[in-house]
Order: sequence, then structure tokens, then C-alpha cells
Amino acid sequence: MSRGQSVALDIRPSSPPSPSSSFEEVSYPSTHSHQQQHQLLPLHHQHMEADKARRRHVGGDDNKANGNGAGWASPAQSYGPYAPGGPSEAIWEDSDGKNVYEKAGHGPGRLPPPRTRRSRPPTSFGELYEEYSELIPPLIYTILSCYTRFWHIGKANTVVWDEAHFGKFGSYYIKRSFYFDVHPPLGKILVGLAGWLSGYDGNYDFPSGSVYPPEVPYIPMRIMLAMFGAAMVPLAWFTSVELHMSKKACHLVTLMTLCDLAWICISRFILLDSMLLFFTFTTVFCMTKFNNQQWRPFSFDWWLWLGLTGWSIGCVASVKWVGLFVTALVGAYTIEDLWDKFGDLKMPIRIYIKHWIARGLCLIVLPAIVYMASFKAHFMILNHSGS
Repeated sequence: MSRGQSVALDIRPSSPPSPSSSFEEVSYPSTHSHQQQHQLLPLHHQHMEADKARRRHVGGDDNKANGNGAGWASPAQSYGPYAPGGPSEAIWEDSDGKNVYEKAGHGPGRLPPPRTRRSRPPTSFGELYEEYSELIPPLIYTILSCYTRFWHIGKANTVVWDEAHFGKFGSYYIKRSFYFDVHPPLGKILVGLAGWLSGYDGNYDFPSGSVYPPEVPYIPMRIMLAMFGAAMVPLAWFTSVELHMSKKACHLVTLMTLCDLAWICISRFILLDSMLLFFTFTTVFCMTKFNNQQWRPFSFDWWLWLGLTGWSIGCVASVKWVGLFVTALVGAYTIEDLWDKFGDLKMPIRIYIKHWIARGLCLIVLPAIVYMASFKAHFMILNHSGS
């Protein structure tokens, strides 16, 4: 190339080679590239978006008022059931505002949370019936239970069976005279309390088969103790409901409790068995209530029903030692529950240890305190020499 010649360079981008196809190349709008980039986002980014759409929704309008956005939980509330500040009543919702657990057909724990009532009071009989329709069956069964336990309760005006023993023990508490018996004292203290509330002076020895004298208020005493037997029927209904039985099964269980002749007869006299059965029923009921709070561990209701289960165990063991059989039921349930939690790899070890401590305090220490408190009351009342 000679020095006098000039060279022209074309620096424009060269067009891509035409495809070896007979189809015509179509240019897409500029927005297509952005849509394609959005569709090809990494998997972890899509998971983040889905997780954001299912953040915990606590209180709805309350959080809006507190500045937490459109009902979204604060960052401190987004740790799930193992939050450092303790769990709250949270509902996991998707982007459409629907409960993701209800869509799957179950609650966030072993059993779904109870349904909430309407916020405004009912304004018509139809709304009133709809609001309290679930309380009508147990109310009817409670009336029938009182009828079967209280009807002609004083017709047998003689000392029947073990009334000769437990009526006499009630007299000892009224006279505050010491005695010894093989059974724990709580049931007999309640017999003495029924006699004291009825105006009984404690000066009758309850000889077996004898006719009650007019000054012994045996009918009010029988009625007070029969209340424990009457309360078993609504407890059977509510326990069946907490176990999520069908309506037919709830009616069947309640009718079996209502019409059991042995339970009817044993509830109509001055005996310990009505109290023993009542505290057995309360133990199972409280255990089912606690089981339905498993999706909210360490909440107030969780602690309440766990504590009431332990209190009921202490009461049933303080009436008769045969009540320890229901303690075995609660113990088997607790072992199975802790074993399931042991297999939960998402649960921190600190939370798992807290579950052990909570059950040890409420199901071992608390029943022992109740049992010893019944003996403390026993020795405080019987402060006079006796048999």
C-alpha cells in the first residue's frame, strides 16, 4: 500500500448472519426481553417470592395500623412456631389471602384451630340459633343427665352399701376427729364439705341398712355428690368434639355415658366413685384440649390446658389410687408426643428441652403438689384425737 492512499474503516456492528431457514425473522418488542429475564429467574429467587407471599399474617388490620404493611408480620414474627419471643396466633396465607392449611384440608398442627365466631352480635333468632347451635346438644344432654341422676334421689331412705363408710368419714371431718383410711383424702373431704354445706352436724354413725333420721340431710348430700356424675355427660360430648369425631359419634358417646346404669346408680349415693369418674373425665378432656393447642406451643392456652391436665391428674389420684390408670394414658400420650418431636429435625434442641421441662413441671410436679396438698388439708382439718 502506498503512502498516499487512504483507508476507510467501517466500525458499525456487523449484522448477524441470516439463519439458514426459510422462515422470516420477526423482531419482538423490547419488553419481551424483560419478560424473558423475569421468567428465567434463579430458583432461589422464585422461592423467596413464594415465601414472601406466605409470610405470617397476624391480626390483619391491627398490623396495618401498626405500620407493618398490608397485614404482614414484623421481621421478629417471621420465625415460625420456634420464634424467640414465643409463638402467636398466626395464620399462614398465600397471596390471595387464603389459609394455606385449610386449602390442604388440615390445620397447622395435629388438629386445626377452632373456628371463630362472628364479630357482631346476632340480630335475629336464626342468627342466634346459628351462633349457638353447637351448644344445644350438650345442653339437652346435661338436662337429661340431671334428670337421671337427681330424680327420686331420696327414695331409698336407708344407708346404702358404702355410704356406711364414706358418710362416717364425712362426719369425722365435720367433727374434726382424726381417723385412718386406705384411700387418699380428697374425695372424703368433699363428702364432709357436702355435709357441712347441708347443715349436717356430724353426729350420725351411718350404720349399714339403717333408716336415716330426720336430722341427717342425706338428700342434699346425695344431690351435691350426684353433680359430679351429672357433669360427666357434657364432658363426654365436649371430649368427643375435641377429638373431631363425627356428629353421630359424638351423640353415640354421650348417650352411652348418659344411659350407663352403673354410672347412674353409683352417682346417686354418698360414695367416692362419682368424683373419681368426674376427675377421670376432666383429665381426658383437658388432654384433648391440650392436644389441639400443639400448633401453638408455649402459648397461654397451651400452658393452661397442660396445667389443667396435671391438676386433674392430681385430683383423680387424690380420690382413689385406681385413678392412676388415667395417668398411664396421659403418660403414653406424652411419650408418643415427645418421640414425634424428637424426630422433627426443624425443631431446635433448646425448644425440645423446653417441651420436656414443661411436661415435667405440669404432669409430674403439679400432680404431686395437688396430692400432697390434699393430705395437708386432711391433717389441718383433723386436729382432734380420734380413732
